[in-house]
Amino acid sequence: MVWRPSSFIDQDSIMYDPAKTPPTFVQDNLASGNINTKEAILRVTGANVLPQPILLQALKDSFFEHVHPLYYSVIDREDVSGPNASILVQQAVSLAGSLMRHGQDNMSLAEMQYEKVKTLVHVGFEPDQLTVLKALCLLSCWSPSSPYLVTLDGPWHWTGVASRMALQLGLQKQSTPEDTDVEPLTEEDFEVQDFGAIASTYMTKLIRIIGKITQLKTKKSGPTDEDVEAAVTSLRDWVTDLPDGLRLFSSEGVKKPFNQHRAEALIFYLVSIILVQTISRNTYSHWRTSAASFLAASCAARLYDEIRCRERAVHLIHFHAFLVLVVGVVLVSHQPQSQEKERIRDRDMEIVRSVLEGMSAKYGGARAILKKFQEIHREAVGGRVDEPSITRNETTSSQASSTAKIVQDHIGDLFPFPVDFCENMDILAHENNSTEEGILQDDALTDFGRWENFDDISSFMDVLGMDFTSIDGISG
Repeated sequence: MVWRPSSFIDQDSIMYDPAKTPPTFVQDNLASGNINTKEAILRVTGANVLPQPILLQALKDSFFEHVHPLYYSVIDREDVSGPNASILVQQAVSLAGSLMRHGQDNMSLAEMQYEKVKTLVHVGFEPDQLTVLKALCLLSCWSPSSPYLVTLDGPWHWTGVASRMALQLGLQKQSTPEDTDVEPLTEEDFEVQDFGAIASTYMTKLIRIIGKITQLKTKKSGPTDEDVEAAVTSLRDWVTDLPDGLRLFSSEGVKKPFNQHRAEALIFYLVSIILVQTISRNTYSHWRTSAASFLAASCAARLYDEIRCRERAVHLIHFHAFLVLVVGVVLVSHQPQSQEKERIRDRDMEIVRSVLEGMSAKYGGARAILKKFQEIHREAVGGRVDEPSITRNETTSSQASSTAKIVQDHIGDLFPFPVDFCENMDILAHENNSTEEGILQDDALTDFGRWENFDDISSFMDVLGMDFTSIDGISG
């Protein structure tokens, strides 16, 4: 008999058992299913059959090189090494590793690995529930379907399953970060305190900041200026405290050799500068057109271009589609003030399109976003006018976003980069001495009435199947 970990029961409950003895009245076959059925399913599907050894090792290496440091540090090399390594986790790691490979043929391999992992989860193949939880986390990397399709085969479903299993295991008291018992990752939690450990730690810190931004966005009473100030300060502190290994430039301002994990971490940070401006509840949101948003989008496009030119966009996981979308909407909303700036803007928009196109073969969200972005770009270039354009003079005095102003006050600290980082870094020289008139620019999208819902960043969340607009009214 295999005794599985008991579910978490609070000590205030009448069901609480400090000894955590197994309930003897529950029969094994009710808890684990019919053994003959399991064996038949495994025999037909081959779900417990690993890839041949050379391919298996290549997939593991691909996972640890491209995916592990920033996104899935719940897995250690020891989890997939040795004769007793979990078959379920090895299959899940192979799934994530296969998504990092070049060529359309590898999608067939990835799909086969996904079906194997899903089958092993559903038949209860793995007795160790913490190991199952690790595999569930990895399943969230599978996102081939369009966000317009109703499906359980996507990251939103598997992230939810993993979260509920974590609650059953008692890994935290509540489902909110404020009440959790689990401390955030630190470098000391890793057996080897290398670049990967540092990258994982700082990505965790950044994701927690983004989580707080999301909570402010869905706060029923709306965020206060103090809330916004705290969120912006958190971002400033994050980039200020970056260790040398994660910095793009040396202390002398010299660009360091390309490192994709470093570039991706900074892309997340730059998009966070845009996202923090979306929490304003003003009637007309200026997150698309503020100087900080445009500079963040320009810098992010520069980093995506470095990834693209090295043909490494294939190593971007699915939620980069959302990041690219945010960058793209800011770029297409911008109205350049000179032909040279227009050329730079158009080049950056081509980078956005190219990255989305490269991701489209594997991720349905990227395909949907690419189509939507192309529609917006066509209409912006075509100059179709459905309603009067909102100009800076009409909006600045009456609807200027206090959030944009707070970000404006910190713009120099939020972009501690040399002037040659991207062609639009000269924005800092203008904005440091600007008044309210300089914070906002005309919005190229205001001519297009049916894109007005882009003022609400929540409308983008369907990339991962997450519609935050449905919880606006119930979040406190």
